[in-house]
Amino acid sequence: TISSGPSVLLTYLMMNNDDPLLADKRVRQAIAHAIDRPAIIAAKFAGYARLATGLLAPGHWAYQADVPTYGYDPARAGQLLDEAGYPDPDGPGGAPRMRLTYKVSSDSFRSSIAKVIAHQLAEVGIAVEVRTFEFSTFFTDVKRGAYHAVPNSM
Repeated sequence: TISSGPSVLLTYLMMNNDDPLLADKRVRQAIAHAIDRPAIIAAKFAGYARLATGLLAPGHWAYQADVPTYGYDPARAGQLLDEAGYPDPDGPGGAPRMRLTYKVSSDSFRSSIAKVIAHQLAEVGIAVEVRTFEFSTFFTDVKRGAYHAVPNSM
């Protein structure tokens, strides 16, 4: 017999708010609007995940659903990037608005999700280089704040 049920495990994208490229909250909001989380759940989790709206999973006793959310909206992502001073330099598909590095451990599943996110961000003009590292190197960079974006779980 195989059974499944809700979990309180949460996976999220951690961004370095101290980095000059990510210091403006409109850039972070644009990134949130550019990521199609339902598509990631369908493709990478076979539909066996639920969207969270914060750092606590929907099944957690302290979860609050009534918070601002940033649903998939590439047009809004582009507007926010424009407002933050990162206009599209030459129209869709050309030069990127900005370049970020997404560091991930060498875990193949994490790496595959990072590649999907990089592809989605490219659609709004954010070029993302996915860089994989052995876990101790990855974790050392996270502790030092030497990253733009990294995956994290709770």
